[in-house]
Amino acid sequence: MTARSAHIFSIPFGVDFLDALADALFDGPLQSLVDFDSDPLVLAAATIHVPTRRAGRALAGKLAERLGGRTALLPRILPLGEADALELGSLADSVAGEEIAPAIGEMQRLLQLANLVSQWSQAVDRATLKLADDEAFTVASGAAGVMSLSAELARLIDGLHLEGVPLAELTRLDAADFQEIWRISATFLRIAGAAWPSMLAEAQRLDPADRHGRLVRAYAQRLRRDGSSRPVIAVGSTGSIQSTAELLAAIAALPNGAVVLPGLDRNVDLQSWSLLAGDKPTPSHPQYGLRRLIDQMGIGPEEVEDIGKASSVGLAARGRLLTEAMRPAETTETWGALASRASEASEAGETGAAADDIAQGFEGIGVVEAPDERLEALAVALTLREAIETPDHVAALITPDRGLAERVAIELARWGITADDSAGIPLSRSLAGRLALTIAELASSGLEAQTLLALLGHPLTHLGLPRAAVERGAAAIDIALLRGRPMQATLSGLRDALAEASQAMPEHPSRPRARLAAQDFAAAGAIIDALEGRLDQLLTVAGLGEAPLPRLAEAHAQAIDAVTRLADGGSALEGADAEELTSLFADLAECRDEGPNLPASAYAPALRALMQDRAVTLSSPGHRRVKIWGLLEARLLKADTAVLGGLVEGIWPARIAVDPFLNRGMRAQLGLSPPERRIGQMAHDFVSACGAARCVLTRPLKAQGADTIPSRFLQRLEAVAGKTLWSQAKARGTRLLGLAALLDEAGPLTPVAQPSPRVPARLQPRRLSVTAVETLLRDPYAIFARHVLQLDKLDPLGLAFDARLQGSIWHAALAQFVESHPRTLPANASDELLRIGRELIAPHLGDPQVEGFVWPRFQRAAHWFIDWERRRRSDIERIVVETSSQLDMALADGEEFRLTARPDRVERHHDGTLAIVDFKTGSPPSQRDVLSGFSPQLTLEAAILRAGGLTGLPSGAVSELCHVALSGGRPAGKDQPVRLKDGGAASLDELAAAHLAGVREVLADYRAEGRGFTSRPFPAHAPAFSDYEHLARIAEWSDEAAEETQAE
Repeated sequence: MTARSAHIFSIPFGVDFLDALADALFDGPLQSLVDFDSDPLVLAAATIHVPTRRAGRALAGKLAERLGGRTALLPRILPLGEADALELGSLADSVAGEEIAPAIGEMQRLLQLANLVSQWSQAVDRATLKLADDEAFTVASGAAGVMSLSAELARLIDGLHLEGVPLAELTRLDAADFQEIWRISATFLRIAGAAWPSMLAEAQRLDPADRHGRLVRAYAQRLRRDGSSRPVIAVGSTGSIQSTAELLAAIAALPNGAVVLPGLDRNVDLQSWSLLAGDKPTPSHPQYGLRRLIDQMGIGPEEVEDIGKASSVGLAARGRLLTEAMRPAETTETWGALASRASEASEAGETGAAADDIAQGFEGIGVVEAPDERLEALAVALTLREAIETPDHVAALITPDRGLAERVAIELARWGITADDSAGIPLSRSLAGRLALTIAELASSGLEAQTLLALLGHPLTHLGLPRAAVERGAAAIDIALLRGRPMQATLSGLRDALAEASQAMPEHPSRPRARLAAQDFAAAGAIIDALEGRLDQLLTVAGLGEAPLPRLAEAHAQAIDAVTRLADGGSALEGADAEELTSLFADLAECRDEGPNLPASAYAPALRALMQDRAVTLSSPGHRRVKIWGLLEARLLKADTAVLGGLVEGIWPARIAVDPFLNRGMRAQLGLSPPERRIGQMAHDFVSACGAARCVLTRPLKAQGADTIPSRFLQRLEAVAGKTLWSQAKARGTRLLGLAALLDEAGPLTPVAQPSPRVPARLQPRRLSVTAVETLLRDPYAIFARHVLQLDKLDPLGLAFDARLQGSIWHAALAQFVESHPRTLPANASDELLRIGRELIAPHLGDPQVEGFVWPRFQRAAHWFIDWERRRRSDIERIVVETSSQLDMALADGEEFRLTARPDRVERHHDGTLAIVDFKTGSPPSQRDVLSGFSPQLTLEAAILRAGGLTGLPSGAVSELCHVALSGGRPAGKDQPVRLKDGGAASLDELAAAHLAGVREVLADYRAEGRGFTSRPFPAHAPAFSDYEHLARIAEWSDEAAEETQAE
């Protein structure tokens, strides 16, 4: 092909591609193909091929704008990379030869490939391969691994088709010189290379990529053979796909055809240009793809005609700067001298060709190095927001990082801006997708509290009931059935538990539980009935053990439909995400009984993987001047301000993925391009995106807590620019970071005051336990929150074996043992206590922590307790355990206050005196805290008993107050009696009376509103834990240093 026979053009760097294309069509080199002035309908006769649908829409808008209201029909604009069978089929319908078979469905292909991978996995045994410990092994592990590896195999097959390599080449792979793992892979690929084409032929289907390539080649063949009676123009493609490159060559050869390339770089010197396609090509260079394309067309770069020119001297200089920065590594020896001359000239204010070029190229470029990903997103959002202050300016974020795109979209919401972002979100993260995955988790993992609550809390869950009824019933199920008790394994078990809970109130119910009424239990029952009817088929299929993925999906789809059914019979499932989810299940339904059997446990992960590849595009239009573009979308689109985000290694350029099937040598055998070719494409996109008048380059210094490596594109620019110019570019970025910091600056911090609410007497509690009195002394705010505000912390979901539950079980075991043997101990007392403890702890022995840690400690504590008990029994007449007691007392205002207690153990000795024992599975209070009254539990219990507050036990003098620490460690236990100090109370009774008087005085002071319910008034005596620390906002007002000093 020569310049005379080819119509090949390029729109250079810094030129608005669509503007230049429109100019060329209406009044430029393409006008000879589409002469609008001669006939208003001639434009409609043309076909224009563009890379993407979004580019096609933008081109149509640009042409309509240029028409200025004149009557005309727009040309047919077809996206080459996304053209469906109908579009290309209509173009290739006149091609002679065999008919092109339809494409196999993507889901059907994935499942059939999964069969191949599954059979291979089962046939390979690692032990027989004699693999070394450090050798990788790619055979799939489990059903989810099979699906993942099947997707990788599908991508490999597509890659072969896209590069025009027949699948039969797989059968000739030779991995004899590679490690055993690659020999295993080559064996499988030889089998797959023979089996997969046979399977397709039997089904009379083609791979989608293969069919697309055949249609494109058929179209190209028709054009070469018959020509075209109408103009055909291809724009913006680099020909990275082999069939597309053949079509571009065919179009360029047409008398009425033309190809418009994106950004052929005229500044590349001959040495660099020759290196792109030499014996050792440079696929990571931005111009590598275009060099291959024009070589395939049989022309040189000098035969390509430019359309348009850079809109400013600065953009032209930036183009030369980028050419220099991206030159092949073999020719970068010029960088040092160039950067040195430019920096020296910039510092001295001198001018010169090199200095001016680089300095002008850097005008309008800012570099943002944000401390983390959040601040990078905020700086990007601020840049976009600032840009649209200029009327008619368009601002765009260009990035391959969808995480950054979503963070920026969230930050833009500060100003009520919704960016125009056509990429959407993965189906798995949409509203409908999350519901589907939640139901799938029920099938995979069974009935778990978190999953059940997630299902009931999802806004699309209706179960044929009003949403308000679902919310009420869900709250009742949460409080009555899921917290502080074992989770039922089935819905029928949950129904039985509900019936029991509705009839019997726990001995010490929490206030949320006590507030549940009959209507709440009825609503909960309706939900359980509805769930059982709607999930029955799915749970039945899941209970089979293994089933094909389509069969699980069929039952799953029915469950979703039933769960989202409204009370009026309609469906809550609607919108773009619902349509995409329905499409996914429809694809699976067409593949019934295909693919390997999956265990139910693997269904949810497999479904999540399938959803991840499906995007949901928001239907609501975004801001017309704020855009978020992927790299392919940005090729033909132009913005006044472009932010190139996520410029770190592994994102832009992307990390070279490790192919689980092919290493570099095997790829070379097949004739596949090296993985670095993808870097070259992303480099071309980087250069093109830098063509905006204002360009901001951003990267985070840390991502997910780890340091990042700046993109090699940034590193190259810095090397060419030199320190001075690079510092100036970073200074422009620092301004943006400073503004971003101001957005979240809270101003001077004024710590909140230590909370100390004063409460009217009528709202204060008139009943407290002795342990609550201790809390009143140490942290009065906790009493305010619990008893005045009526706030209760909910128990955790399920029955977690925590320190509180351990203490309850140990206390119950000791109490049950003493009640069984109130007077004399049996000969096998230790065995009897161990038997009781084993029965109480048995439901939790499935927990490794309980089996290996808690139970052995209880055994040691039990032996210690029996020895301790034997030493005491001779003095004891009677023992009372875990029995409620109370004391009613009048306060200064005449109101009555009740003090309650439930002592662990009260002993009445033969001499009529009383001993009170409190068992602690944690640390007992110090003697100082007991005597000072900050730990008044035992002394207040003594005061209650002294006043006859324990029914059935005569009052008497208190001879002993004792804490017993039962840790089960070494030692297993230790008694810690309260010992009076000289100069203090003369007796325990006197100490108890003094503490009781002190409590009366404190209560009277509160009732007179003489003091507030202060949070932690004595930091050194503050409780170690509190359920209300967050409500008191302790971290905002406390002085930890002062507290530590006071504690010392």
